[in-house]
Amino acid sequence: MTVESRFSTKQLAPQQRFDVWRESIAVLYDVELDAGLPEEGFVADIHAYLYEDLMIARTRTSAQRYRRDGVRIAQDNVDHYMIQFFMKGSQRIRRGSRTIESSTGDLMVHDLASEHVAESSYFDNLSLIMPRRVLEPLLHNPDSQHGRLLPTAQPMARILSRHLQDLYDLAPRLDAAERRRLNDVTASLVAATLNGSREDEVENAGAISASSRLRAKRAIEARLNLPNIEINAIARAAGVSRASLYRLFESYGGVRTYIRRRRLFKCLRDLTRAVHATRSISEIAYDHGFTSEAHFSRTFKREFGLTPSEARQGGNDGAAVRREILADPLVGDRDYEHWIAEALHY
Repeated sequence: MTVESRFSTKQLAPQQRFDVWRESIAVLYDVELDAGLPEEGFVADIHAYLYEDLMIARTRTSAQRYRRDGVRIAQDNVDHYMIQFFMKGSQRIRRGSRTIESSTGDLMVHDLASEHVAESSYFDNLSLIMPRRVLEPLLHNPDSQHGRLLPTAQPMARILSRHLQDLYDLAPRLDAAERRRLNDVTASLVAATLNGSREDEVENAGAISASSRLRAKRAIEARLNLPNIEINAIARAAGVSRASLYRLFESYGGVRTYIRRRRLFKCLRDLTRAVHATRSISEIAYDHGFTSEAHFSRTFKREFGLTPSEARQGGNDGAAVRREILADPLVGDRDYEHWIAEALHY
């Protein structure tokens, strides 16, 4: 497998550049050009390296708006963390009720399993992408990372930013064995930085244990096919009282809201997968704990803004890699899309 990927719009006609970029970055985001920038002024360049269980990429691109909604998350099954180091430019993202803005020198954390909208200026940054399966077991608060900002005035953040630069700069000189060894080193350094930040210390000061919430989520996932999930059984599996379980899921709108949304995401995933094309909508709904097709359809429409039938008609089977222009020598190899959609999952 190749370990280097280059994508660029430089050699394209000006009026083609943004359209090709939009199709390429659709592996992760739906994007809109900044209103003040004409399409002919758009530029985008990605130079990436694959380190077996992580990808490091330098991206330089014009101002734009990025969106990743619940439908996209359920359809593409991309479940990675992304840590970005901004060498130039800035980005704004919503985190709960707050707007978080990075600037040059900052690190920003994205959980690609979380919905978000971001707005950026022109930027030049390094992005580290790691699968959840690699990083989650090392984190104190694996579900509270999205939108975190780590200023490089913090010593650990500065160490991590320099490590990201070394991963990128030294990649051409490393052999396969060295790249494999750097996977574990990098995951440990990222976890140490996120777990040891001042924000994480504040979050850990609360009475509710993140590990209990993780145990509760795993217990819920194991029971999603059951029509009735006993809250007391989830509390026992998490090792907390019923009242504490409710507090664990306050930020999700409550434990029952969390369960309903997980059922809906599972249904959307199955509705848009080719392997389930011959199954009826009601069969898929019943398999994930719904007992009424009418109730399922209403709930689904309220959550995703489209009916189950519409989702099935418009679904794609996995991440959006546009294969018809993959081989265009004017834009490069575009292997980075396959890494995100496929290589980093296994």
